[in-house]
Amino acid sequence: MFVRADDLAAALRFITSGSCVSIVGPDGSGRSVLLREIAGSLEQRGYTTIRIVGVEALRRVPLGALDLAGEVSKPSPMLAVGQVVAAIAERVVDRRCVILVDDAEFVDEESWGAVAAVHARTGAVIVTTSSSAVDGGAKRLHAIASQAAELRLRPISFEAVSDLIHEQLGGPVDTGLVGRVYTRSAGIPSLAVAMTTAAQAYGHIVRTDDIWTTNGELWHDAMSGAVEHLLAPLDATELEAVETLALAGVLDIDTASELVGRELIETLEASGLLLSIEPFGRLSVAVTPPLIADYFQNRPTSSRRSRILNRIQNQFGADGPDPSAAGLVPPAGLDSSLEPDAAEMSVIRLIRDRHAAQLSARRRAWERDPHAAAAIEYLFVLFDQRHDPGTALRVFERTDTTGGDARALAMFRIFQARWYALAAGDGAEARRLLAAAAREQPRYRTMFDVWSTQLEIGIDGTRPEHVQRLTALTGRDATTESSILAVLVTALILRGHAPAAMEKLAGSDDTSTKLGRVLALLRGWAMFGSGAVRDAYEWAVVHIEQSRVELDLENLRGHTYLAAVSGIVLGRFRTAELHLGRFLALGEPGLGQEGTRMGALALAAVLAARAGRHGTAESLASQALTTGVRIGPWPGMVAALPEIVSALLAGESRRAEELLHEQIVLLRARGYLLAAATLRIITTGLGASTIPRTTGDPELGALDGTLVRPVFDLQKAILDENAADLRRLGAWFEGEGRVEHALIAFTHGRDAAARHGDQAAADALSSDLANLHARRDPLDLLPRAGRGDAQKRLSTRELEVARLAAHGQSNQEIAELLHISPRTVESHLLKAFRKLQISARAELAAFSWA
Repeated sequence: MFVRADDLAAALRFITSGSCVSIVGPDGSGRSVLLREIAGSLEQRGYTTIRIVGVEALRRVPLGALDLAGEVSKPSPMLAVGQVVAAIAERVVDRRCVILVDDAEFVDEESWGAVAAVHARTGAVIVTTSSSAVDGGAKRLHAIASQAAELRLRPISFEAVSDLIHEQLGGPVDTGLVGRVYTRSAGIPSLAVAMTTAAQAYGHIVRTDDIWTTNGELWHDAMSGAVEHLLAPLDATELEAVETLALAGVLDIDTASELVGRELIETLEASGLLLSIEPFGRLSVAVTPPLIADYFQNRPTSSRRSRILNRIQNQFGADGPDPSAAGLVPPAGLDSSLEPDAAEMSVIRLIRDRHAAQLSARRRAWERDPHAAAAIEYLFVLFDQRHDPGTALRVFERTDTTGGDARALAMFRIFQARWYALAAGDGAEARRLLAAAAREQPRYRTMFDVWSTQLEIGIDGTRPEHVQRLTALTGRDATTESSILAVLVTALILRGHAPAAMEKLAGSDDTSTKLGRVLALLRGWAMFGSGAVRDAYEWAVVHIEQSRVELDLENLRGHTYLAAVSGIVLGRFRTAELHLGRFLALGEPGLGQEGTRMGALALAAVLAARAGRHGTAESLASQALTTGVRIGPWPGMVAALPEIVSALLAGESRRAEELLHEQIVLLRARGYLLAAATLRIITTGLGASTIPRTTGDPELGALDGTLVRPVFDLQKAILDENAADLRRLGAWFEGEGRVEHALIAFTHGRDAAARHGDQAAADALSSDLANLHARRDPLDLLPRAGRGDAQKRLSTRELEVARLAAHGQSNQEIAELLHISPRTVESHLLKAFRKLQISARAELAAFSWA
């Protein structure tokens, strides 16, 4: 499976513009596969390619690389380089030729000199691959080519790893398994495949209830070969340094330098085996990919390993390095780290490892002193992650609730009620517990009332009386006041009164407490519900980075989910998919967060279906259903959403509308009006050729703010075929950054104007569309993997023309290649545009033409 379509498109753009390209990526990143894809695409366009492979064993053999490539007709020690150059130059003169050099750092000097001379004489484009930009093919290329671009192969995304594993295992795959492979492989394709192969072969990946999952530890010694290949270039000193740092974990630069020395750290970093991150403003280092750490940590006991561990313990003390000493990447510019990189995988794994360390430490503290204060600290962390329900039950049974801090005891009772309501499914027992606690601790009666209401909202739904009840409450301290505010604004947002919630949240900017961070997340949802979707997205991104720094796993998930939903409404589908991948890579959420996980799985399934990745989409959709949650209070939390969108993408508008109506009825019955209205918004903005054909429930269209009402106006204008209203709405959506809805408005407006014979309006709307297309990321306009069904409708000639146009060929060039007239090319392109539902040549680049 080819997973680097974006890199292929970028490389082809450079090459066809006449620029040489150096492709740099670590071993296993797919450099050679990408080069083969480049060769195939170029040859389809009529280019000549000369393929050369560098082999380390032939590095000192004169003209060995060119001889291996068949470019030396009569191998002879006396053969002059000039003769070889002349022979190659004669073949490529007056023809478009690209010289492809794989593993350029291993090409012998004579062969490389010949390549340089051919480039100088003919201008032939050179494309090289290497594992290093410092002393590899990139350095060589820049020395001989005045115009050379560098393409660094980033780790592949969570979605790409998911697709690889789905194809390899041939069925639905648990996202928890994908997340573990993703983080341990650091997004290196060959490692992801090797891990999956070995784990499946040795029974560490098993099929349970028709879903592939891991039955425990993913590591197996069969993975050692892949790791040892990465470590092969190291000498003994460098290898011991890697082992030391792998066993020590993430270290600040000064401590790491004391262990192995600064020079070795810089050497390992240059070789791509050590990664620098900057937690809390302190430069730190971590071994990458994390699979290397697994390799060393699972090696059998030996005198060498004992010596290294003793050295680490002497450096840090008896307990080794403190897991809490390492922080996370600090805030940077918005979206600056959205694209996957090695640091992201290390950060995600660091978050999970740090959480495990905190859980262990707090469990031990509670076991030493099982009082309420220690118990709630333990439960705070325990409830952030999936756990055995019996674990929390033991805490409730064994905690000493006599004496001690009264506030801690009150919070302990609240945790206990949450567990009964959400884990045991016994809402009656939860309410009984809170009522009894209110009698025992009347001072905290208001707090118990607040959290009892919060449980009602999450389990049974929200009603107008909840808002009335919470508005009447007054807290006797800041914590109680914040709790009342949090639950009150939750009810307001869910019932569609987001502007009122925003007013109440004004001034609540303190994120130093857990409640303060909850209020920050609610403020983001209030922005979203009010219609300030772009502001909500930017707010979420800022708090994602803050949550990473503060290691707040629950808050990180919350803001990541908000960013994903906002991204979809804004039409930033690729961005939304990356956020959902991060969410799922963090592992399964804990108590009370099951709905968020279901929503993330459902939305990820929707985007996979939109991209034509049907196997992955079906797997994610089935996992959304197996969570046991059908609908949740927040937008997107609908397990049936993938089925609705699949029906829309297939053009089955009647079935989609029936499914949509069914889910909206369920959401309205529970008072989740914002979620019900947003469900219609999401299904109106996913690039489907059809959209729901009714204007929906007037009550939903009348919700406060500008999130919902304009979409209902859009649907009405489409039904009325009102081109003027559609153009006005399109301009408004564009100004708000909601580009997918703007495209829908402009497209339907143009078609309506054309049907009614208003050519001036149709031309104006076509211009609006062209301007919008020009400013938008092509990956958002159409699925990256292409709309397979639409492409299947193209004739053979239309497919040929569209493919060549996507690769940058002009109409004249296509006509010459296919021996047809430019006018015929234009005709075929227009037909292809209609079938693919696009209106601009640039949009073709978003399809997969493999």
